[in-house]
Amino acid sequence: MNSLEGEMENLTKEVLDLIESKREGSYWDFKREWYKKEKIDDLLLDIICMSNNLVDRDCYIIIGVDEESDCEIKNVSGDKNRKNTQNLADFLKDKPFAGNVRPNVYVRTLKLGKDEVDVIIIKNGYHTPYYLTEKFRSLFPNSIYVRVEDTNTSRDKSADIGNIEYLWKKRFRIDKPPIERVEYFLKDKKQWDSFDKGEIYGYYYRLYPEYNICKKISEDRTGYEFYLFTQMDSRPHWYEVSILYNQTEIWTGVGIALDGGRAFTNVPETGYIKVEQENILYKYYIENTLTYEMHNFFLDEHSYEAIWAIEQFMKCVLVFKSEKEKVEFEKHISLLEYRKIDFERYEHHMRYVPDIDGYVEGAFKKEYRDALFLKDELIQYRNKKSKDLGK
Repeated sequence: MNSLEGEMENLTKEVLDLIESKREGSYWDFKREWYKKEKIDDLLLDIICMSNNLVDRDCYIIIGVDEESDCEIKNVSGDKNRKNTQNLADFLKDKPFAGNVRPNVYVRTLKLGKDEVDVIIIKNGYHTPYYLTEKFRSLFPNSIYVRVEDTNTSRDKSADIGNIEYLWKKRFRIDKPPIERVEYFLKDKKQWDSFDKGEIYGYYYRLYPEYNICKKISEDRTGYEFYLFTQMDSRPHWYEVSILYNQTEIWTGVGIALDGGRAFTNVPETGYIKVEQENILYKYYIENTLTYEMHNFFLDEHSYEAIWAIEQFMKCVLVFKSEKEKVEFEKHISLLEYRKIDFERYEHHMRYVPDIDGYVEGAFKKEYRDALFLKDELIQYRNKKSKDLGK
């Protein structure tokens, strides 16, 4: 089963359970048919309300279920007002959302017996509250519409102040623990100032100075990693990196100075994939994780040398969109025939990789070559997946 089949199977099961409940709720809504042109403001209202849900999760507008007829399923295959993901994106892109930040929505079509049901999926996001800055038909500017239990805010009103406060707290992670808040703060690089206390130096967040990022030269680690050989100067310079909240250590990692100190980053995670009788070691980050946000934070965008060093480094480091993608990609690679993989075609992209005393001969060269192969294979894997999704 591929990833799309798995997603559709899980979604079908969840939607059937919601239909079986015979009621609407805080994150799902039933519609007998697609929105007619004269009711297009209803579609926008429903999307905004679902985006501003109070349960902090993805939401569904399930089209093809008649709540007034005991949640009877209605086939939408012939609905002339039917929309797909691109239609919804086009519909939302010219609406006057505050900050030009729009809800992330897409459509999935489910086969329930002989009938088709469409599901508008509204992804959970942190840009709440979503609201309009100009009037659109019956919807008012600067009114904040939310979903409370199974009810949307009336279009001529705004949400209760307590619900509005919740949505703003969600945006700024005020109600989140320190480790989640600092992940958000890392995106705001301009608000971090540097400090130097001799052996320990780093950065503090100007708006909340109790958050500190500390760097210290490691006295224990001296070895090499294959990605160091992407640099003109491949000598290792290791660091201890930590995040402090009110002097409490809430995260620790390992830092590496690249190309003789021209760039700095925290080291990626390590993964292994077994292909036939061979083990492929690789390095990776996962988007929207603290480790990846730290990597982005350390990039000096004003230094050409730093940018070059990081670009070379990233040529053999994988970046996954999610943990799920990582697991699925590993499974994809594990099913390949190792002996038929043309590794040699990657070797002319590699810098000189010497053999280092104390290390297995050729080990770094193999890891470097394998990383280039995986990087290329991940691009092809995503392209194929996009085609499967019909994008």
